Amino acid sequence: MCSSDLLKIDEFTTQESLIFINLGHNKIHTIHGNAFKGMSNVRKLDLEWNRLHRLNSDPFTGLTTIEEINLSNNFFSQIPITAIKSLDTLKRLNLSANLIQNLDGTQLKTLKHLEVLDLSRNRISEISRGFFQGMVNLRELNLGVNQLRTVNIFNDMDF
Repeated sequence: MCSSDLLKIDEFTTQESLIFINLGHNKIHTIHGNAFKGMSNVRKLDLEWNRLHRLNSDPFTGLTTIEEINLSNNFFSQIPITAIKSLDTLKRLNLSANLIQNLDGTQLKTLKHLEVLDLSRNRISEISRGFFQGMVNLRELNLGVNQLRTVNIFNDMDF
């Protein structure tokens, strides 16, 4: 395991003025807790095209004003809800081109400010009732290029 494969604790703590971090197109497979500690000004984080397949519960601690996270083109088989559920300010979430198969329960209901959700190019075949419940600000939803057979999700959405 190469040290460049890991994003370590307090990696960016001296860079308090950053508002955008692009870590895309690397070989990151692990993000340690508190890797973004002290990064309260970051609004956008790009982690696309890495080797992430799961996230611990606290990798984004410190990103108190984050509005956009791009986790596309990784290896997630499910939405990393434990890592993102406390991101109150999140408006845009891109999880396209992963390996997500099912959307269960009300996983994202805590993301009340989420406006854009991209789940395209996954393997989603089923969306459980209530999945979109509580997502009152969702304006753009991309479920293209999946394996959906029936769509009965829109009754759950608060338009």
